[in-house]
Amino acid sequence: MPENDSKPLSRPDPVAYDIPETHLSAFFDEALRDSLHRFHGKLTAPFQEVLRSARQQQLRVRGDEAERKRLIRVVLEGLFESLSEVASSELIAKAAALWQEEVEPAVEALPEQLVCVQGDERFQATTGDSAYIRSAKAIKRVAYATAKQFWTFRNQKTEPVPDYHFHQSVPLRRIGRYVLLAQETVFRDTVAFACCELTRIFATLLLDEQHVDESESSQSKGNTPASAVREAETASAQNEGDKAAPPKTDSTSSSSKKDFAFFLKMPAAAQAERITAALNRLEALCGLTTENHPVLRALPDKAIGLARKAGTIELPESRFGSHRVQQQRAAAAKAAAANSAKWQLCFATVIADYGVQLSLSGLEKEMNQLGEKLRELTHAFFRDNCYVPAEKSISLLRAQRELLDEELSRPKLKSRIEQVQLEAKEAFESGIPQEAAQHEVLEKLTGQIRQLITEASLYVQRFGEELVLAESRSLRFPEPLIKTDRLKWRALSTRFLQSKAFRPLDPAAQQLGPFLDKQRLAMEEAAGIAETNLQAAVYAITEKGEADPAEIAQTGLQRAINALESSIVAIREKQDSYEQLVKKGSSSVLRRLEQLMRDRDYSALELQDKAILVQEGALNWQERAQRFAARAGDTFAIAFRYARMKFAGYYAPVARFLGFEPVHAESARERLNLTEYLIRNKSNDEKLPFIYQRLFRRSLLIEQRFYLDAPGNIGHLVTGYEQWRKGIPWSMAVVGQKGSGKSTLIHFFKQSERLKTQVVHIDLSETIYEPGPMLRLISRAAGFSETDSLGELVAKFERSSIRRVIVFEGVQNLYLRNINGYGAISQFWELLSLTSSQVFWVAACSRDAWFFFSRMFSAEQFFSQVLHVDRLSGRDIQQGIMLRHRATGFDAAFLPSPEITKSRAYRKLLGDKKALQQYLQDQYFESLAEMADGNFSVAMIFWVNSISKADASTITLSPIEVADIDALESPSREVQFTLAALIRHDVLTPEQLALALHQPLSGARLMLGRLAAKGLVVKVSQGYTINHLVYRQVTRLLAGKNILH
Repeated sequence: MPENDSKPLSRPDPVAYDIPETHLSAFFDEALRDSLHRFHGKLTAPFQEVLRSARQQQLRVRGDEAERKRLIRVVLEGLFESLSEVASSELIAKAAALWQEEVEPAVEALPEQLVCVQGDERFQATTGDSAYIRSAKAIKRVAYATAKQFWTFRNQKTEPVPDYHFHQSVPLRRIGRYVLLAQETVFRDTVAFACCELTRIFATLLLDEQHVDESESSQSKGNTPASAVREAETASAQNEGDKAAPPKTDSTSSSSKKDFAFFLKMPAAAQAERITAALNRLEALCGLTTENHPVLRALPDKAIGLARKAGTIELPESRFGSHRVQQQRAAAAKAAAANSAKWQLCFATVIADYGVQLSLSGLEKEMNQLGEKLRELTHAFFRDNCYVPAEKSISLLRAQRELLDEELSRPKLKSRIEQVQLEAKEAFESGIPQEAAQHEVLEKLTGQIRQLITEASLYVQRFGEELVLAESRSLRFPEPLIKTDRLKWRALSTRFLQSKAFRPLDPAAQQLGPFLDKQRLAMEEAAGIAETNLQAAVYAITEKGEADPAEIAQTGLQRAINALESSIVAIREKQDSYEQLVKKGSSSVLRRLEQLMRDRDYSALELQDKAILVQEGALNWQERAQRFAARAGDTFAIAFRYARMKFAGYYAPVARFLGFEPVHAESARERLNLTEYLIRNKSNDEKLPFIYQRLFRRSLLIEQRFYLDAPGNIGHLVTGYEQWRKGIPWSMAVVGQKGSGKSTLIHFFKQSERLKTQVVHIDLSETIYEPGPMLRLISRAAGFSETDSLGELVAKFERSSIRRVIVFEGVQNLYLRNINGYGAISQFWELLSLTSSQVFWVAACSRDAWFFFSRMFSAEQFFSQVLHVDRLSGRDIQQGIMLRHRATGFDAAFLPSPEITKSRAYRKLLGDKKALQQYLQDQYFESLAEMADGNFSVAMIFWVNSISKADASTITLSPIEVADIDALESPSREVQFTLAALIRHDVLTPEQLALALHQPLSGARLMLGRLAAKGLVVKVSQGYTINHLVYRQVTRLLAGKNILH
């Protein structure tokens, strides 16, 4: 029998039997209730803040209908971004730790241990007692009666005789910790209840998912967790007054979904009401108490029951040992955390589903706008190029036919028919579109349509690149069921829309060119019908036969009219079919995409990729043989190289001793003719898809998201400008090779919102080496009267009350490498130094000219900071190229060079095409980075030139081929120095080249003409410059000759 059951009370006075119950009741009614409120408050606070902010923004929306729709769209996008940010914090996943954090202080407030009097019920056997407990209680009753008699006998002289009791030691704090934190189901379900409610609230709000409790069909009302949840929510809602009771929750949820993007398509007022309802549900969750909590409301009775038995034979105190409770608590916390992580994943997929709906609803708007613009374009096209010419011809023929209704004598009738014939011929000649003009109009229409399609397809680039979506999701309490799939959302949706929606809209796919040719032939046929019949009528008059010339002419004209009317019918059918395709085709494709996402049928989207994977995995026998040979030959190749190395080590000294000279075989590298290279580059641009041409066009002013600001140069420019605004003299230089992005960097700097000063932009595209023209150019651009005096211009800047930002592009054009050619650049340095307080100078210069200025003038001393834009790493170049490539929605397939196919690394990967493509891509970009030398424009040229094939879904790239200047001729030193001068000066006229190279003018003209004929230089309005397509090859050639450094 335990000691507590036999030891009489001594030393500390025992408390009454019901005191532990009092402590526990107070704990559950007050301390635990407060902890529960704090737990729910902290868990829901970020979500309530997001919903309140969205509701307030909606209520502030004003303006006309279009503006209101736009602003509401902004609010809904902001709601998604805010919820995504909250989801990324994984607050739900941390709910178990948060519950522990809130409960532990409340438990610590309980007394560690209480000694209390045992009640009579501890001596009486009950129905649920085991045989062992019944026997122990019987012995305990006998012992108690005996001890009580002995106590009474011993204290019989004491008046009154003190009561005798057995006592028990109740570990009250450990009981509280055990009940709340050490029971796995209680801990898990308490946390899961909050996580479940939170997830369901947003699933109902955003996705309109209604949940039905399937488990209640076989159980009585109120006995399921879902029933308890509803009772708790109803009580909370009633306590809050008129707030709407939250929707039902469930233990096994089955979603009943309405229209796709239901929440997004609701009126703004209805959206606000749903947000308010969600807020009410969150507030109801925060208002739950232990009495109406479905998990906690049963715990007080359980804890009191444990406290009554603790420290007795029924429940020894060892059951609540510190180490044992700690182990149980750790296991329960781990299980609760794992379950919370599942709820976090469920919540994340709910937000991801909302994001997909948001993306597709925005795409629907873009598609609608695309459809309206396409209908306007095609309506104008068919009207101006088909309907109007045909209608004019019909009107003319009808008018001429009426002229022949009048009865005339044969001579007058002949004259009238000849007049009609002449007018008809002239009308048809002017009315029938010329083939060249018609094709030009069609090309214009094609360009406009492709431009619109490109803009619409670029909207898809706003989609998330990769999403984790739920294939199936059941928000059941307490443990959800979820199966996820990782979807390459942007790439798959791009290819789906390109193949199903955008490509059918292309005029080439609709055969508009052949259709126009057919209509032109129809008009020519109608003209021929009219001409032939009118000639027959004239002939009938001349022959004086029985035939009626007027009838012949009239019927002929009518047949021509009928032919034209048939042509108009065909035009109308073609226009209607295209407009139907625009109206219904794109809409049906979008509905299909929405259906796939609503039904979570992601395999249909992945079908195209899976087909490619299946094709790649189907190795033919040749590939299998090559793979086997590559693997089998590895050991032999290594052994052969080892033997050859050993043999070479012995052979070399012997060969030298015997006087043998090793013969070096000439390189077998195939050299590409320069002229063929330039012609192929031009044809390559023309055969590429339109969107590819657009994104890889060097002259395109790109969006900032495509700009590679790897060194953070835009930020450096803005920071320098802000230093200058504070009164610190500051000037900056932007240095880089031709086409490296100097102008683009300056453009984005000028677009900066932090730029608050007037900007003067000077783009010097011709060489000026005398100071006068340079000073006049700057003074005129700054808004001053022209002056040739440096001191006067400096004084004007100092007197001016306006501070200016002057961007000067083309500093390399301010000198001529001649003894008299440094006046302009010298005074430019002086002007820059004297005005850096009044003017924030941004000077752009080519790299080779900058190196020359650095040695000649120590140019760095004139600038506070020098930015280099042509120092992109190989990884930066690969990132920039692939960013543009992926935006087109095409796949990339890399072909191996003959040298690579002979390598062991290539042959070992023949069985794995995915790894093989990755290897070829790495090899390609390694070569591209070497050739580009940090210049992204040059990298784009090589990329486009490498494209050997472009089909509906894939861009195929061959290994990089470089046009070798030596393949055309071995450049003489005169040619080399001419090319070096053009690179340093950028643009030179023959006169300036003659001065720079100290040669006659006729020789300079002859040299430039010779180089222009071979494609090395091109003539522009300001003179001659290096052909950008061979810029890299020329610089490498001259650097190899030690002419450029």
